[in-house]
Amino acid sequence: MLTYTAAYVWHDGEDKADQCVTAEVLDFPGAVSFGDDLNAARRAIADALVDLAESLLLDGKLLPLPNPECAGAPEYQLTEPIYLLLNASTRLKIVAQDPAA
Repeated sequence: MLTYTAAYVWHDGEDKADQCVTAEVLDFPGAVSFGDDLNAARRAIADALVDLAESLLLDGKLLPLPNPECAGAPEYQLTEPIYLLLNASTRLKIVAQDPAA
């Protein structure tokens, strides 16, 4: 399990339909998402983090290392730990090689 830092910002619109919460993982470049409220943003950023991590691993790339200095970044309204748990048996497709080939 790797522990990264998720950060959230609330955006107020003129009506409720324009309100949202943006989310990003500060120490995992490219992991960005949003939701209508904090719970939706948390679910969306967790999914984005897993999808991005799996893509990097499938491409043979290394995952970025968590950076504890990201916690408490003052430009965000909320920062909190986000945990990356990968389960290869449920999310990655294994292709068997033909022994005759």
